[in-house]
Amino acid sequence: MECLTERTDAKRRNGYIAAATSKGKVTLATRPFSRGVDFSMPQEHTFVVIQTFLSSYASEERQLKGRTARQGRGGLYIQALCAVHLEGKFGFTEQDLKTLSTSTGEQTQRLLTSKQHEKTVSKMQGAAERRRAARVIEAETQRWGELLFKPNADISEKLKKLASWNASGSKVHYSVLLDISGSMYGESKRQMDRAFNRFRQELVQQEEKGSTTSVSVVLFNHEAQAELRGFWV
Repeated sequence: MECLTERTDAKRRNGYIAAATSKGKVTLATRPFSRGVDFSMPQEHTFVVIQTFLSSYASEERQLKGRTARQGRGGLYIQALCAVHLEGKFGFTEQDLKTLSTSTGEQTQRLLTSKQHEKTVSKMQGAAERRRAARVIEAETQRWGELLFKPNADISEKLKKLASWNASGSKVHYSVLLDISGSMYGESKRQMDRAFNRFRQELVQQEEKGSTTSVSVVLFNHEAQAELRGFWV
């Protein structure tokens, strides 16, 4: 018995694939090998694929079935499903499981297809929501970049914007890099100190949001030094 996973090195992987359809051979494979792998079909015996999970997408299941029909020769496809997996991943009820164990092949397929479709729709909706959230973050990042590098923008406006992100309720971690090289002296150094102090004051003033905020301070000249790591405001 061989185990074929994404971590199997290329040399052994090719050998496992070549030997997988040999007579009496058992090969365990992870789901990525359901597609893009052309197993050689045997001449004198039947190649059997046993799927031990219900696919979220019908297209993946078709690919798995397709592993048994290569080079013009057919094989055998079997599903051996786990009740715990069906309950946890697809929301099968006790009645659903009873139906699977007592129904005919056609009834079983209808139930599996229905649950599979529900899962597919749910995953597609989740992906759409993540894309929408990513677009919002991207737009906000672009606006922040424009404000950050706007030459005549008031520093207090920038600091308030930083502090306002705490209003989201999620944890925010600021990494502040402060230049302490020889070029930072006199008024430049005083401006930097005032800016950092005002930044911290803006955060502290929002007491109800301060618990979700941490700040790391890195001082740098010819080398970098982490002065404070993740202290809470």
